[in-house]
Amino acid sequence: MWGDVLNSGPVFTTMRINQNGPLFLDAHISRLRESYRIVFNKTLDTNPNRVKHLIDRLEQPPETPFLARIEVHRDGRIVVLPRRMTTAPSSIRLSTQPLPSRYGNGPRIKQGSWTDYSNARRAAVSKGADAALLIHRDLIVDGDTFTPLFSLENGELAIPNSNMGAVKSVTLNETLNLISRKISVVQKPIKISQMNQIKDALAFGTGVGIRRIKSIDSHQINYQIDSPLEDLFCEIEDSGILEGHLLDI
Repeated sequence: MWGDVLNSGPVFTTMRINQNGPLFLDAHISRLRESYRIVFNKTLDTNPNRVKHLIDRLEQPPETPFLARIEVHRDGRIVVLPRRMTTAPSSIRLSTQPLPSRYGNGPRIKQGSWTDYSNARRAAVSKGADAALLIHRDLIVDGDTFTPLFSLENGELAIPNSNMGAVKSVTLNETLNLISRKISVVQKPIKISQMNQIKDALAFGTGVGIRRIKSIDSHQINYQIDSPLEDLFCEIEDSGILEGHLLDI
């Protein structure tokens, strides 16, 4: 379990703050509670209204939309750290980078500085990509600040198994809950050496929003109109979730 090896740094989640308020607030607080329990072996005494109050009281917040890192320390103290948000391109290019954390051992918990993940993003950008796809040997594990959803040649919609060390995605899970069609997504090992089996791909994340994945290293992903992800992407676009404008109510 990740809690066995982590230090005493605060657990955190990053929210997108729109003009209407935080997006997917309840889900982010739920993930914070779970992380706090695993790392500190205590129950977090807070609720979404308390966190929203702290966000509303920011003295000089960036112009919306912006991002807010919500930290919870061991003593239960909550700190809100806002920062400006950069809009991602409509489709993004990924560069594979080594997973900057322990492989396996269950879902990754957001805790501490997260510097290694930022460094993975910088390494990807230095290679001309927009973001990093984190791998362990031949296996895709996670994105640097997003979760990749793949449409595979066999018709499955799949994400990497979170037990390999991926962060549980609030954006992906809440989006799938909101759309009208019920979509089955499996968790399974997805290999870089089998990229020719990837027919379409989307990235889901608080900062990136929801974006098509255009390429992984030199491999181009040329999605087709009959891809299972095409209808999903269109509904996401129509609903306003694409840029995170939907208010979590």
